[in-house]
Amino acid sequence: MSELDFLEAKDLSFSSESDFFQYITNDVDLDDVDGNINLIGSVSDYLTKEEFVQALDNGFETIWFTDDLYLLAAHTGPSSIPYYVYLDEDFPVFLTTANITDEMPGTIENFLQSDPNLGRFWLSMEQMELLRAEISREYDDLIIPFFTGHRSEYTEISAEKRDEIDRTVSYWGEDGRQAYKEMRTKYGVLPTNLVFERPNHFKFGIKQEGVFKHQGGSITETWKLYRSERTRKIRVKNAINSGGYDTDARSEQFEGRTISGSRPWAVEMDEAMSTDPLESFVPHISEEEMEFSVAGYKAKPNTPGFDAQLVDTNSYGSTKLRGRRKTIRVYPHQGSGIDQHFRIYNFVQDHFDPACRAVEV
Repeated sequence: MSELDFLEAKDLSFSSESDFFQYITNDVDLDDVDGNINLIGSVSDYLTKEEFVQALDNGFETIWFTDDLYLLAAHTGPSSIPYYVYLDEDFPVFLTTANITDEMPGTIENFLQSDPNLGRFWLSMEQMELLRAEISREYDDLIIPFFTGHRSEYTEISAEKRDEIDRTVSYWGEDGRQAYKEMRTKYGVLPTNLVFERPNHFKFGIKQEGVFKHQGGSITETWKLYRSERTRKIRVKNAINSGGYDTDARSEQFEGRTISGSRPWAVEMDEAMSTDPLESFVPHISEEEMEFSVAGYKAKPNTPGFDAQLVDTNSYGSTKLRGRRKTIRVYPHQGSGIDQHFRIYNFVQDHFDPACRAVEV
């Protein structure tokens, strides 16, 4: 099997993404592939597939393509790392045998972080929990042999023991499915990394960055779970894209100053925000995995609400937030991109209201 064309798809034609994954399921012996196959979701804010293809030149060499399927190579020193990408106008999906720890950071991760029109397929902890429940309902014999979980002090999830404590846990064990439920009830954690296994059928993991790691058996379940999450994400993306920054946008007041050229989108919540997440806003949005620093923050507990200015630690793009009662408006600024706005939405979902909705203003 070719080192780069590890799925042996050259000269084949696929009518759709479903057709491509059906080919992998039926015609590719994944046990013969050197290494695990990682399915990597992405978000594209380019207007057309053609513009996205042009952007690929900034991180990859195109080896061949057929219809919407491209085989790419990322060159790092003497090594060439293979990436397939199946084009989608909103969520292109990558497949690679690249190592998550050593090879992906300098290739696909760098590519998705360096372009404001591209973003990672971020999953909030609440969305991770939703996917866990989704696949657990489907299979009685499902095993969760590994998970990591996190709890923030002011999360909406209740905890029987010391609910005022921030905590992170890692768990290995064949009883992980039961152990997770116990830890959620007793310690109020939500998942940040999960491995699902159905003996003699499939085994794969999910990371919050939107990486689905196939580890054995059929890849069908991996793709189905990714696809279900993609369906939910399109509504969020459409709301984000209703906002923007341009010189023709209407001006609005923010902390007594006029925001010129910023057209907001918003996150709506079922109930008015309480004082607890307002007090913990700065430390939680500043956590390393959020990739934000706070340039300004003012809580308004009597409203209740807040004003904040966030700076992306990767792109240094700025975004302003204006929260009032049940609504948080998000004001893009020059340099802010789609990745940044998905992280903001996930933050609201994890720390303010798990049932929040991204909406057009």
